[in-house]
Amino acid sequence: MIGKETSWVKARANCNSENIFKELSKILKDDVNKFNRLTESQRGKRSFLTVNQDNCLHVFRACIGKNVAGEDILIKHQDYQDDSDQRVDFMLEQESFISRRGNLWEVKISFKWNPESLDCDYFVDEEMVTDKWISQKILGDFMFESLPVT
Repeated sequence: MIGKETSWVKARANCNSENIFKELSKILKDDVNKFNRLTESQRGKRSFLTVNQDNCLHVFRACIGKNVAGEDILIKHQDYQDDSDQRVDFMLEQESFISRRGNLWEVKISFKWNPESLDCDYFVDEEMVTDKWISQKILGDFMFESLPVT
């Protein structure tokens, strides 16, 4: 939640789709980076790559490739296809957010200023959720499920 602000005025001004998208995208990227730093056995030899594009954060299953200097870098997995379940998208859609994984699932996240807690609250199906819950919902199964390991 954006509630780390000490000023309710600034917190309320930041309770808008653009700022929340940035904040949630940062949390998702941080969680992907934390996953990639796990030991190889903890992450099952899997790695993931995040790409920002036009109010959308894409998280791809990745593999090691080489850049022009011959250095190891993360690239999209060779099995990747646009309609693949090897990508999760988190996107801004008007005044809410949609996250989907191929045709497998979709979750809609909304937000609203809470004058009682002086914070911006997140909701999924009218149930209040935390930013950690959102990240786990979007990335948890995708990163930790049994995927083919190459």
